[in-house]
Amino acid sequence: MDQAESGSAADHFDRNLLPRHLKEYLNKTKVEDFQILEALANDSLHRLAIDSILGPLETRIPMEELSKRSGVDSSALRAIWRALGFVDIEDGNGLYSEIDLEATMALKPLIRTELGKEIAIKLARIVGSSMARIAEAEVVAALVSERSGPTSTVSDESNQHQELADRFARFAERTVPVVPDLLGYAWLRHIHASASRIATAQDRGLMGSSLIEVAVGFIDMVGFTALSQQLSAKELTKVVANFEALAYDTVAELGGRVVKTIGDEVMFVCEDAVLATEICLVLREKFSDDNSMSAQVRAGVAFGPVLPISGDYFGTVVNLASRIVNIASPGTLVVSDAVHDIIDPLERFDKFALRSRYLKDIGYEQLWAVVRKGELSVNEL
Repeated sequence: MDQAESGSAADHFDRNLLPRHLKEYLNKTKVEDFQILEALANDSLHRLAIDSILGPLETRIPMEELSKRSGVDSSALRAIWRALGFVDIEDGNGLYSEIDLEATMALKPLIRTELGKEIAIKLARIVGSSMARIAEAEVVAALVSERSGPTSTVSDESNQHQELADRFARFAERTVPVVPDLLGYAWLRHIHASASRIATAQDRGLMGSSLIEVAVGFIDMVGFTALSQQLSAKELTKVVANFEALAYDTVAELGGRVVKTIGDEVMFVCEDAVLATEICLVLREKFSDDNSMSAQVRAGVAFGPVLPISGDYFGTVVNLASRIVNIASPGTLVVSDAVHDIIDPLERFDKFALRSRYLKDIGYEQLWAVVRKGELSVNEL
């Protein structure tokens, strides 16, 4: 681009009020000025900013070339790609970048054999699912939630696209350099913690075949559907964020592990039924004291053998805990008979027998309400 063209481009950027920070980010990610001008003309600047995170557009290659350059069979690459949760791309389309090539080369020693390929695909499913949730949470927080900077007064679509592009650029510059290291550190720490839990279960004789014996707890936000109709999107986002933050922090602090969030519900596990009971009571107290919460919570805990698969847990005990929380009254903790048998000798809890309930796909179960010692009388339940 000669000096006259460069000056024209600069004028064009000024006329379009393109944020200087955004232009610097795009240039840093090897996007040329003419590509920025084309995107401005096509109202696709936000797409350009997002695509640039994977590297220069002109270096993208199709699957066939990725396979050829890496020496990995394209069928294996497609299987791993799908396991990671990505949509199949037609042959000939240039989608893959240098980061895809580097990842393929790193996986190559593992997928040389059928057994290695099977392991890689299973690993890809777990990683893909986890990373999708992390990425979605980050992007929504950065691009959808309330702006942290000055509020834009421009309403036309073109400038909204520029604003979105600028917000993505700022988000990418802050997070992309640090998150890979954080993920690697967290993964290593969780490998250690998970292996330690398995070893503890083995030492305590709680492992038989592929089953392990744990306490499964569910914490549920009561009346979330009604709440979602009463609050604005901003207010509802804040309530859900506070709910998740309190749940995650408290469970981890007391020695449990959050398995997943399911809408307005959090599932956690720990090896000790007493600890699971304590976690639920502490959470109930914290939610009750939190003025930012517009809803009560309820909790359910069951104990017994479960099947761990891909970081999740399955079996009758999980179903029982889920059924229990769904019938618990707002602000209460209800536990299974197995949990009651374990905590019954402890004086710090009061246990009240509830009427036997029929639970779908499980049958009749004796359930118990649990509170702190002296907190309630049976007539107050």
